[in-house]
Amino acid sequence: MRLKRSRHSDPALDEWERIFRSRAHEKPEYDGWLEKYVGEIAGHCFETVIDLGCGAGGNSLFLSERGIGPVACDYSMQALCIAKKFVPGAMPVLFDYRDGLPFRKACATIVIADLSIHYFSWSCTDEIVRSIAHILCGKGVFLCRVNSIEDTNFGAGRGIEIENHLYEYNGIRKRFFDKNDIESLFASWNVLLCSRSVITRYSAPKILWEIAARKR
Repeated sequence: MRLKRSRHSDPALDEWERIFRSRAHEKPEYDGWLEKYVGEIAGHCFETVIDLGCGAGGNSLFLSERGIGPVACDYSMQALCIAKKFVPGAMPVLFDYRDGLPFRKACATIVIADLSIHYFSWSCTDEIVRSIAHILCGKGVFLCRVNSIEDTNFGAGRGIEIENHLYEYNGIRKRFFDKNDIESLFASWNVLLCSRSVITRYSAPKILWEIAARKR
C-alpha cells in the first residue's frame, strides 16, 4: 500500500475513519451507475484505471468483478483497509486531494471520482479537475458524480456558506453544484454526459450530477 499521510488538519477525517472502522467487516456495495460505461472501461482493462476517493471500494469492486484491477485511492486508511480486503487486484493509494494527485502525466485512461471532489474551495476543485486532465492520456475519460444544490437531505443550504455553494456545518465543509458550476468546471473538456440523477443513500433520496467527460 502506498502511503502519503496528509499534512492538513481536517475534522472530517476522524469522522470518516470512525465510519469505516465500524464497517471493517462489511463487503462494499455499489449502485451500478458505472454499468453504462462498461464498454468504455472494458476497452482499457489492461491499462490504468484510477478510482479517486474510493471509500470502502464499491466502485473498485465493480471494476474488479469485470476483470479490471483499479488503483483505489482515498485519504482514509480505514477505507483503504476495507478495499484491500474485499477488492482483489486493487492497488490502494493513501493520499489527500489538497496535496495534489500522486500520479505522473498521461498515466491513466479512465479516472473515476464518485462523490469525492465536493469538499473544497472552488479554486481547489478547479485545480483537482485540471490535475485529472493532466494524468489522463490521449482522449482519456473522467467519470464523476457530485452533489447537487437540490441535495437538501445531505446538507445543501445547511450551515455557513463559506463561498458560493460551499457550506460548513459542524466544522465540515461540503460543496454543491448547479448546472452553471458544471459547465464552468468542465469548460475545457468534451462533455459526453451531464445528467441530474436521484439515488438512495442511507435510506434517503440523494440528488446529484453525473458527468462523463473526455479530455480534449
